[in-house]
Amino acid sequence: MKLHHEGAVKFEAEVSGSGSGPGKAGGIFYNPAMALSRDLHVALWHKLAPAGKTLDGLAASGVRGLRLMVEAGAAVEFCDRSPAATEAIRANLARNSLAAEVHEGDLREVLAGRKFGALDIDPFGTPAPFIPAAVRAVADGGLLGVAATDTAVLCGAQPKACERRYGARPLSGVAAKEVGVRILLGAIAREAAGVGRTITPLLCYTEGHHLRAWVRLAPGEPPALRWLSREMQLRDTNAPGLAG
Repeated sequence: MKLHHEGAVKFEAEVSGSGSGPGKAGGIFYNPAMALSRDLHVALWHKLAPAGKTLDGLAASGVRGLRLMVEAGAAVEFCDRSPAATEAIRANLARNSLAAEVHEGDLREVLAGRKFGALDIDPFGTPAPFIPAAVRAVADGGLLGVAATDTAVLCGAQPKACERRYGARPLSGVAAKEVGVRILLGAIAREAAGVGRTITPLLCYTEGHHLRAWVRLAPGEPPALRWLSREMQLRDTNAPGLAG
């Protein structure tokens, strides 16, 4: 492992990306290409200051949560299923003179029965397996951040995989990344609707190899989800060639 500096923190991790893509899974994962995402995360926390604890849900080296603690004054807990990663997180907390609870185990099991003021999931690949547990673990009025690096799936290159993972049909070519973000939001909204909740998108974007959405969760009736044509017109009913 190497010592890195990002934002106002220092931490040890293995460089798992080239700076332009998702990198390779394994080890104490750190991808410098996601630094802008973490910059935006800190800026958003300064603006919104979520109440209660924030969980860095798939923490790897812990750099995201560390930066939220140091640069935004957030109260953060960390979770990773890798014993090596949780050991590294504890060392990186000490390296920055910080203290926080670190959970070792499957995120979905850690979330069971808990409520957080804010939760972030930034997996290697698809976030789809974690979304059901995530929407249940955010308190009313709390914030959920979801990143997806399976961009090809969400943006139309693998439509069958997109339907399996997200329950929606992508649209290749025309506005593919915007449609991908909408599919990600739709997946979160459907899971929230299943427990009587609705989402308000706060900040959604695509950058490089990933898509990201931050939403606020609250009790309420979900909006009607519709379909989109290549001409970017909304349709109330499904038909061949439509996305959604």
